[in-house]
Formats: sequence, C-alpha cells, structure tokens
Amino acid sequence: MSDSTNVKDTSGNLAEIENLSVSFMTDAGSIKAIDKVDFTIPRKTVVGVVGESGSGKSVTARSIIKLLPETATTSGAIYLSNRADSERLDVLSLSGEDLRRMRGSEAAMVFQEPNSVLNPVYTIGWQIEEGLRAHGMKDKKERRAKAIDILKKVGIPEAETRIDYYPHQFSGGQKQRIVIAMALVLNPGLILADEPTTALDVTVQAEILDLLRLARDEFDASVLIITHNMGVIADIADQVVVMYRGHVVEQGDVESIFYHPSHPYTQRLLAAVPRIGQKLVVRDVDGK
Repeated sequence: MSDSTNVKDTSGNLAEIENLSVSFMTDAGSIKAIDKVDFTIPRKTVVGVVGESGSGKSVTARSIIKLLPETATTSGAIYLSNRADSERLDVLSLSGEDLRRMRGSEAAMVFQEPNSVLNPVYTIGWQIEEGLRAHGMKDKKERRAKAIDILKKVGIPEAETRIDYYPHQFSGGQKQRIVIAMALVLNPGLILADEPTTALDVTVQAEILDLLRLARDEFDASVLIITHNMGVIADIADQVVVMYRGHVVEQGDVESIFYHPSHPYTQRLLAAVPRIGQKLVVRDVDGK
C-alpha cells in the first residue's frame, strides 16, 4: 500500500471514525444520511450501534469498509489499524487493490440476510475458500483444511462432509453461521455485523450472539454490531453508540447507557422496550 494511506497508529483503538458525513444523490437532490459522526472502536471490544430504522446505522458500518454505492459522497475520516498495531489505514482514501486487500483481511462484514450473500449454485466450501484464493492462498488442500476448521469453530456439524453442501441444504441459523465463518476465515481485526439476528428465532439468535463473542474472545477481534434491538445490545455489547437521524446522540459503556441515559432520545428508546407485566406508554418528542 502507498505511504499516503498508512500512518503510525498511536491511539490504541482499532478504528476511529472522525467527523464522518455521507450524502446520497437522488432524483430529488442530495440527501444526507449521516452527519458529522464521531466514535471509536477499541480493540477486542463489542461496540453496539443502536437506533431506529433510518438513523444511519448501516450506512456508518458500510462506510468503514467503503462499501457504498457510487451515488454516495463521503467526507471526514475513517482510520483502521492492522492487528499488529504497526500501521493505520486511511480507509476513505483507499481504492482498487488496496481496498480489496483491506476487505476480508482487516475488516469483514456479516450481513443481515445470509441468502443475499450465499450463492445458491456454489458449495459453501467453495465460497469460503474464495476469500482465501483472493488473498493469495494457492494450495488447494490448505484452503480446504482452513475452510473445514472455520466451519467447525462456528458450530457446523460434520464439517468435513458438509463443506461440499449447497446453501439450500442448511437451516437459516446454519447459513448465518456460514456467513460468519466467511468473515472470520481471514482472521480480520474487525467484524461488522449488520442486524445479524433479525430474521432468527430467539434460540438461534442467542447462538449467533455467542459466535460474535467467540470472535472477540478467541479470535481477539473487535465487533461492531448494528441493531435496533436493545435486548441484543444489553446481552453482548461492551460499548454503545446511540444514533438518531444521522447523528450520534450518546455513547458510552453499556451500564452507563442503560442505567444512566442522558439524552432524551436514549431515554425514550429504553422506555419503549416492552416489559412483562408493565403497561407500555410511548411518548413523542413533545412528551405527548
């Protein structure tokens, strides 16, 4: 990579998002999706980004690996450190081969719907190995062994056999496990999980959250999890970033956010969580 995109990291954080703004050009003109967003992702930490639909959560996550459409205009800065903490990438200035090298090896994304990621005409083994091929692993036996190993780690039974299965031969929860395996196989320092449990029942949801903990505890990765579910945040997050209408309105450790929320929106968000045996009262911005 060129020297213009690498600077020595002295922050101690894995990623830093500074003054990030993203706008999209539409037929009706430019629409600002996020405006001057600032937060950090410490190493070996699960950071939860929470907010209602349209608050800018997914746009923020996709910006971290520069996975935005051509209609997007971005300003600000995103710095991503490597695992060795020897260099810091200026993500928004990366392009071409540098960007492809960064995706997968330094940061990888787990999408909400596994069927949108998994190609139905290829075996899951081929699809997991594709990332290894793209990053220079040429030995076929080595790639297959690596793919089997990562499938075992994410809890796919009989991995030696099922590596040759197609996506339709797995359940929804197993497909999400496979997508997580695809993200973990290159051992990136950052996993971006965009609503990874939305389409799953609560039992399978708990298993997927355990896998994301595994990414932090066994793989020493940081995890940025995007969700609108406050229960998920309470269960897994170490740090919380609250977004509303494209802005970060509050951030801090999970206990501070849940027990001592300072921003009115965070307070309303927590008050809207249904509780067994309690009458639910929802108020608008004016308190009505």
